[in-house]
Amino acid sequence: MGTTIWVIRKARPEEADELDHSLLFDTIDVLDRLADELGSRRLSTFFDWSAHAFDTSDEELPQAWASERESWHAPDPAIAAVLAILDRLKAGEVPGIDPDDRVGLIDELDDCVSKLAFARSEDDLIQLRVVV
Repeated sequence: MGTTIWVIRKARPEEADELDHSLLFDTIDVLDRLADELGSRRLSTFFDWSAHAFDTSDEELPQAWASERESWHAPDPAIAAVLAILDRLKAGEVPGIDPDDRVGLIDELDDCVSKLAFARSEDDLIQLRVVV
């Protein structure tokens, strides 16, 4: 597996995301441009790169390094951003998104909405964690 995205909840950071969201990661530039066109927040604004930076660092960093740099977000803006993208993807092909990947990307984003909504129901914060 390459670089992917996990939906992580602040109250339960130990619960690893079971689904590989690699298409989300691989297409984020296209999705962010689409968000701009739709007047929505960019999905990348919810990305947390601290674990990725820790895992790929050439330096020996203390174990707490990544957790001290994490960014957390309320789930509602993330849900709105994902739903805006999903609506557009479900409406048809999107330039820059391989038609063969569109259904898989929709599945990944549907999974994100479900996990984000669960976090919202428990009044929790979230991050879209970039992991290797």
